[in-house]
Amino acid sequence: MLTQLTTAGITMVFASAVGSAFAAYPDKPIRLIVPFPAGGGTDVIARLVADRLSQQLKQPIVVDNRVGAGGIVGTETAARSTPDGYTLLVGTSGTMLMVPNLQKVRYDPLKDFVPVGQFTRGGLIIVSNPQSGIRNIADMQRVASSNPTGLSYASGGVGTGGHIVGESLKYLTKMPLVHVAYKGTAGATNDLLGGQVPVLIGDTQVTIPHIRAGKLNAVAVVDTTRNPCVSDVPTLKEQGVNFELTYWWGLFAPAKTPVAIVDQLNHELQTVLQMPETKAALAKVCQNAAGGSPADYGALVRREYQSWGKLIRSAQIKAE
Repeated sequence: MLTQLTTAGITMVFASAVGSAFAAYPDKPIRLIVPFPAGGGTDVIARLVADRLSQQLKQPIVVDNRVGAGGIVGTETAARSTPDGYTLLVGTSGTMLMVPNLQKVRYDPLKDFVPVGQFTRGGLIIVSNPQSGIRNIADMQRVASSNPTGLSYASGGVGTGGHIVGESLKYLTKMPLVHVAYKGTAGATNDLLGGQVPVLIGDTQVTIPHIRAGKLNAVAVVDTTRNPCVSDVPTLKEQGVNFELTYWWGLFAPAKTPVAIVDQLNHELQTVLQMPETKAALAKVCQNAAGGSPADYGALVRREYQSWGKLIRSAQIKAE
């Protein structure tokens, strides 16, 4: 009798304790690692979603901008964090798909993380300083070809989306482009406005306000469809460049984070993304709320990891 009670009792107590622990989540603040500087495109989306997700979870979500090496530092920090749901990561197509295909990093996006849910899908954009005379891809080709040293373009850093898109464009069009890496899109945008660089490939969240103000020219949308914020700006494909990959942002947790916590986070995230006020806020920064299950997001990550890898290898893009 004692043995039976002990065996059964231990099982029931353990199950009850685990269930209670998950039910209590979260019972303290959550750290959200953003691997890019404050004020940049990733940071804008992260804070917008975090504010609303914090209200759903009834716990503060503290944004931690762990900057360095084009997003590598923050992503590696998240990969080594305790998988208890209290350290999460904002991942991008750049940090999760491009960088690991470009250079050796101390994290595996497919093994060291579990996808929680996609925030947005919004593509990147190519913009220019009006003094450059560049308004479209044909202008870029003309200016680049007429300059003995080629055409410089800025990005938010080595391995970021802007860098990979720029080198892909160079490969696909044979355009003589020279990469100028910054420590984030915000700093690159400031130098673009000041005329220190003629072209930037970066986040719509940061550049669209300057386009609307007439301070920058929108050259091309890097997406499969036009961006509603600049619906008159054609995609690369429409301008004769065979490029059809897109860009996204989403939430990740360290591998081995309990499934119950991942599912809870995903459920609350979907609630947030379906809120009209969230959709409106994202639309203001030219992003479309995405959503979907962890399984759906995981399938997308695996599929696009292969696609970006193939392009990077074909273009022989290297970390500078």
